Amino acid sequence: MIKNRKQYAVLKRQLTEIEREISEYSNLENTPSSSLDEIQVQVLKGQMFEIREEMQEFEALLASDEPIVIDGIEGITKAIINARIISGLTQKELSEKLGIQQQQIQRYEMDEYYKTSLERVIQICQILDIRVQFIINKEINTKKQTKVSEFLLPDDVEKSSIDMAIENMKYSCSLFN
Repeated sequence: MIKNRKQYAVLKRQLTEIEREISEYSNLENTPSSSLDEIQVQVLKGQMFEIREEMQEFEALLASDEPIVIDGIEGITKAIINARIISGLTQKELSEKLGIQQQQIQRYEMDEYYKTSLERVIQICQILDIRVQFIINKEINTKKQTKVSEFLLPDDVEKSSIDMAIENMKYSCSLFN
């Protein structure tokens, strides 16, 4: 993932170099080519494809005004980086707002914020105006509720009455949603 304009520029130069190398191999069409040459061209095309994908993702982020949607708490780290890019803040500008060195932001982003303190993540989210909403998956809740009825019950309580009570609670809660 490209995290700043400097990385973007470096990859753009690499892409130009790869395209030049492929072109050189293509100009050798009339000469006998080895299987190693063909493999090299395929490797270069693979690298070119990956670089183009990363560049397109970065360009799309720069042009985006859509909210970032993540699937799972693990995605929040990438969302923070994407939010910084979308907001147009450089790593240097973000570091200045936090009162820290730019290299620290580079380290945070290199590790995708996994080793960053929660306090710092909250500060960064506030600066980037990130609002996090959690939607609790009802399927997960249902699984947890089902487990409640699997406990050992006293002899005078039937499992069906517990299941009925749970269903009534689900219905009551759904009326408020």
